[in-house]
Order: sequence, then C-alpha cells, then structure tokens
Amino acid sequence: VSCPSCSQVLSDKELGGLLSAASLAALQDKRLQRSAVVRRGLVNAEDLDLSNDQLAQLGAKRCPACGSGIMKEQETCHKMICRTCRAKFCFRCLSRLEYFNCGCTPAEHRFIDPVDGRMIQH
Repeated sequence: VSCPSCSQVLSDKELGGLLSAASLAALQDKRLQRSAVVRRGLVNAEDLDLSNDQLAQLGAKRCPACGSGIMKEQETCHKMICRTCRAKFCFRCLSRLEYFNCGCTPAEHRFIDPVDGRMIQH
C-alpha cells in the first residue's frame, strides 16, 4: 500500500498506526488471497484487481468474454484466443469472433492456440 500524496510504500508497522484493526485485517486477508492466486499460477487481471488503465499501461486488455488480462505476443494479427475461457476475439476492437470477422485482420488469418501453438481456422 502506498501513500496517496507522495506514493511512498507504507510498511506494515505504519499501516497498523493508520488503519483500524478491521481494515488492517481485511488488507492482510487480501494479501493472502493474492499470494494464493499467484501460487496457483492462474493469475488474471480480476484476481489482481487491475484497472483497465493499469492494463493499458502494461499493453494488455481484458478478454471480452471472461475479463482476464490478455497481452499480444506479436504485432501482425489481432486474432486472439483467451487462455482462460478459450473465447476467440479481436485484440484491437475486442469483438467476439466465434461466427464472424470484425475486419481489423483479414478473414484468411488464423488463430494461434495460446496453449499448444497450433493454427486454428476462423
């Protein structure tokens, strides 16, 4: 947690002096939840409470189906498959592409499976 005025990261001791016992307990619980999520290895934007602005700073967007944070690995094609829910969508305009093409990328471009790298037709 950082100070809203100067952005200095506050220690647990400083937080203990500023927050009520209930607020401090809630903060510690949230930290434990985040640690558990990271240990599970399936970290997405919702798990980490990232805003759309924070995602944009990272070069990421939210999957239009499930809200998971998604980053593009290459700049040539906008067609994506979400690792979390397997939805097909356009990274540029966030249109779902299960049944049609949005026009941001030519229809002959294929999807690349994010898990095993194989090509999947539209």
